[in-house]
This record gives sequence, structure tokens and C-alpha cells, in this order.
Amino acid sequence: MPSKLLCSLAVLSMVVLTGCQTTKSTPFSVKPSYLDARNSKSLEKKTDIQESAQVKVQQQNAFNYLTNSSSHLMEVNQQTLLTQFSNVDTIKMSSDNLAVKDFLHYVFGELLGVSYILGDAANSDSQLFTLNLQKKVSKRKLFSLSEELLNQKGYIVRFNDGIYYVHKAEQGGKANVAYGYGNSVSSVPETAFDIIQYIPFRYGTQYTLVPTLNQLFNVQVSPASQNDALLVRGKRQEVLKALDFISMLDMPSLVNKQIASYQPVYSSVKELTDELQKLLAEEGISTTVDGQSGRAVSFVMLERAGKLIAFANELEALKRVEHWVHELDKPSAGNERMYHIYQPKFARATDLGQSLQLLIGGATGVSSSTSAASQNDSVNNKSSKAPLTASNKDMRMVIDERSNSLIIESAGEKYRQILPLIKRLDVMPKQVMLEVVIAEIQLNGKFSRGVNFTLRNDQSANIVGAGKFEVGGSGLNYILKGASGDITLNMLQSDTNLEILSRPSIVVRDGVTASIVAGDDIPTIGKIVTDPVNGSQTSIEYRKTGVQLSVTPTINAQGVVIMEISQRISSTSPTSSELEGAPIVAERTIETEVVAESGQTVVLGGLMRENNSISDRAVPGFSSIPILGKLFDSTEKSNDKVELIVMVTPKIIENGDAWRAVKKEFIGRFQYLKVEN
Repeated sequence: MPSKLLCSLAVLSMVVLTGCQTTKSTPFSVKPSYLDARNSKSLEKKTDIQESAQVKVQQQNAFNYLTNSSSHLMEVNQQTLLTQFSNVDTIKMSSDNLAVKDFLHYVFGELLGVSYILGDAANSDSQLFTLNLQKKVSKRKLFSLSEELLNQKGYIVRFNDGIYYVHKAEQGGKANVAYGYGNSVSSVPETAFDIIQYIPFRYGTQYTLVPTLNQLFNVQVSPASQNDALLVRGKRQEVLKALDFISMLDMPSLVNKQIASYQPVYSSVKELTDELQKLLAEEGISTTVDGQSGRAVSFVMLERAGKLIAFANELEALKRVEHWVHELDKPSAGNERMYHIYQPKFARATDLGQSLQLLIGGATGVSSSTSAASQNDSVNNKSSKAPLTASNKDMRMVIDERSNSLIIESAGEKYRQILPLIKRLDVMPKQVMLEVVIAEIQLNGKFSRGVNFTLRNDQSANIVGAGKFEVGGSGLNYILKGASGDITLNMLQSDTNLEILSRPSIVVRDGVTASIVAGDDIPTIGKIVTDPVNGSQTSIEYRKTGVQLSVTPTINAQGVVIMEISQRISSTSPTSSELEGAPIVAERTIETEVVAESGQTVVLGGLMRENNSISDRAVPGFSSIPILGKLFDSTEKSNDKVELIVMVTPKIIENGDAWRAVKKEFIGRFQYLKVEN
């Protein structure tokens, strides 16, 4: 007995000590609430409240069938009845000539294991039930078969508060009816009762099907003309047959199967259509442009989009249309000048016009410069400038910015010659993501002598790992061998006093200038006007200070980025100027042009600012003693150097995959930022 007691105490001690173990190092994960509809399906049904919440969510996602409120014979959705039973667990059943109460006790009580209540008529009913199943079926299927059998015998099944009520249908009342909406099989209620299915048409009204459906199937069909739908009433199997027949005929017109589109280049849509009709008529192919039925080819002219759509019965007829389209849509053979309109697919019409204006000659409206800055100015000032035009003796070109189109007046042959060049220029522009880091490095050096030097003996060194970081007279030495910009900054920051002024990221189109400005407008003294009557008057002018960066990337055919970089850093100096109220603005500027591959970092540095100061501290009286006075005097020289560095990393974005990769990397920098796709 004592040994058993000792064993029990040992087991109890182990349990207690187990509860006192340390927590795991992994972060604590909070499970999602069952109130969240997005996660409710993945949670386990641990409580009745959770089960009820999940059932409500499923009912909201499923179709809710209407009930016949006047008869009060069906108070619950039939779909909810079926979902009470498993569709996976299978059972086998066999019953011969069982009375109602015996049949229900066997099926509901023993096989399905549910609570049920029988009406008075069911206890005394002498009708016999027979249900023999040779193969195993699911519990859901068994309930459906039993309900259908009970319905045939005049019984209905109701479900309320976890209990099934089985009783006779009321005599003289309306029949039990389930309602459904939709034109799919899943939208038809699974029930043994009669179903009224509301079936909307997909492709227009088909009311001529009503008498056919009434004759072919054991259903009652009536049109719902106001809503372009049919009301079909009958048993589920008959409703499904009618639904299948309706779906087979409710389709786009079976006549016009072959479809093609064409965008004329040298002809208008109407001219091309008229000529096509004449030629096809000579070949014996009937055509129409007004949607008349019974024709081999039907044309639809989309003049606003400049396209011709052709519908044909057979593919051979459509091939004849294609043949004549290419024969007709050609430049005119003569020298007659015509108007041609080209709508770019990818580029801006102004960009194409600026590329073509020097080739055509006689340009007006916009400067012929092709720099990115001029492109930006043309975009910003397009509302105030004259339209871009170019002309010579054979051709005249006008840019319509409103419709983004090139309007070219020329003979057909001249237009045919220049069209391939325009299409070569009309390509999808690439984009560049620029990651910029602008930082200032404080290079602090001190030299002291006298008493302070003796007491402090400041001989500290900047330690980086196991070695020293050397600062030369010309500034810092930057070594980027395999290190990214971030790693380089961390090295500098751990070795010096580093201040990140700005770290912007911006996406810009190839050849366009991206500008970033972060700073303040400070008031400065402008003009001073002296008037003998009113005295002197001073005007105030505002000057921008802070960080101003502009980068113009250009991508060449080899994927190398050429960047024109203009960097300006300005700040107010603490030293006051001789002119009262006019601050001193210190400014540093970098303007350069560099070349880098996608993902490479370019570092620009060497702009240094130096402040020298000397402070003298002395003990009054004693410091003036000859020779010994130096012991009571302290002179300190401080030398503050500030170096500006700019780090630019271009990343080329050519397609959607490259953009998603850049986006993922950018979002990964933010710990608490979640961006929905």
C-alpha cells in the first residue's frame, strides 16, 4: 500500500512539473474567430455556438428557397434537412411490409439515429412500407428515399429544434411545394415535394418552348414575360429533364457560328463593307449588314472603333471574306492624297509624333528636342501649346492628343512606306523602379592641448569587427564588391555618424524624368525698393530647401540603364548673414550621367562640407603668467566634415512577372503592411 501511494505521488509530481515547463520560442498564434466568415469553414466544431455559426454561414452562401407561407406545411428549407445527414457514411437497408410506425422506428431510430415524433395517424395507419436496397447508400440518400416514400403515402416530415415530426398532410390544403431559382442542376431543390423552379433565360426570351415542354415532360410550364423567364412545376426528375432541354436551346444563335474581326488600314469601314458585299454577291454568297437572318455572311460595322465584324455560317465563307479584305484594303495606286488615321496601341501619339517630325520635316508646335525633360514639359503644358504638326511636299502629319491618334495626309503608297516604321516605334514602353538612398556622413575630428588634453587623453578608434575603419584625408573609400546598398549603409552607419536624409522608391517610364522633392520653402528678402514718399519697401521671396532629386532613365537594347542624375541638397546655415533677416543657404549639387545594369547600385559621393572652430578656455589671472600660464589655458579645435552620398539602384520592369517580383520585394520591407492583390 505505501508503494502504491508513493507511485501515485510521483505521477502527480510529474504532471505538475510538466505544467511548469517553459514556453516555446515560436511566436504565439491567435486562432481566427469563428465569427470571421472567411475562416469559419476551416474551424472545428467544438461548441454548439460554433456549429450554429457555421450553419448560418453555409446557408448564406447557398441558395435560400422560398416557402409556401399560406399552407404552413413546409416551414424549413429542404436543403437544410438533407445537410443534417452525412453524405459519406454508408449503410445497407432491407424492409418488407412494415407498418408506418415500425418503418419509421427502423429508419429514423436505428439507422439514422435521430429523434422523431409520430402523429396520431401514423400510429394507427395500416399502410405497409417496403424498401429494399441491394447496395449501401449514404445516410443522406436513405433519408431522401424515405421522405419520398412517406410523401407518396400522404405524410410530410418537418424538422424543428433537432426533432423530426412525421404526420399526415392536411386534407383540402395546398400541396407541399419547394421553390428554386436558377438554370443549373444544383439550383433545383433536392426534395420529394413538388418544385416550382424559376428559370431565367440567358440569351433572350424563348417563350415558344412553353407548349413543347408541356407535351414532352410531366411538368406545368408558364412564362414569366416581365422577367424573361419560365416557371416550371413538377417533380425534381421532371424539372431536371425540362431544365436540360431549355439549356440546350437557350444559346446564342446557332446560325452564326464563325466570327472574325478586321481593322482596315487604308480604307474606311463603310467603303470596305460596300465593296465586300458587291464581290461576295458575284460569288453567290449572300450578305447583310442589318442583321437579316438567312444570309451566309452578316457584317457589323463599328465605325467608332474602326473595325469590321463578320459572322458566317461556314468557315469557307469566312475565308472568302478574308481573301477579299486583303485584296481591297490596299493603298491607292495613284497620287491622290488621302487622310489616314493611326491609333497607337502602346505609345502616346505625341511621343510618336516627336520621333517622326524630324523625319518628315517642317515641324511646328513643339521643340524637336527628344530629351526626357522636353517630354515632361510637353505633357505638362499640352493644354497651352499648339498641336504638333510636320509636313513636306509628299506628306502632312497632325497629332490629335484628344483621341491619341496620328492623322497623316498623303498618297496611299507614301503611307504604306512609312507605316512599318510607325509600327516599329509603337511598342510597349518599359518601366524602371528607382530605389534611391540619400545620406549624410558626419566625419568628426578633434584636436585638444593643455590641461583638457592631459585629463581626457582621447585616443579612441573606430572599431569595425576585428579591424579599424580608416578615414583618409580625401574622405571615405567606398568598396562595393557584392554588397548591396543596404549592407554598405549598415557598414557606414556602424562606423560613423550616418543620417539618412531620404530613401524614396519610384517607378518611372523609360525615357521620362522622375522628380522627388522633400523640403520646405523658407522666406528670404527679395527686392528692396526705396521711395522718398513711402520709404523703403521689401518684398519677400520663398526659396526651396531640402532634397531635390531628378533621374531620367533610358533603357538600351542590351538591358543597360543610362541615368541622367541631378541631385540638389540645400539647408539653412546656423551662421547669420550680414543682411538682417536673410538666412545663409548651404547648397550642394550633383549632376552626372551614369550607366548601370538592372539591380546594380551606383554610389555618388565626395561632396564635402567642412566647419572649423577654435575655442579658448582660461583661468583668469593665472593664464597670463609667463611660461606657467599655459597650464591654466585650454585651446580646443573642432573640425566637422559632412559628406553627401547618393545611392541609386535601377530595376527594369518589362512585364507583369517582373512587376510582381518588385512589388513583393517592396512590400517585404514593411513589417506591418499588408497589401491585398
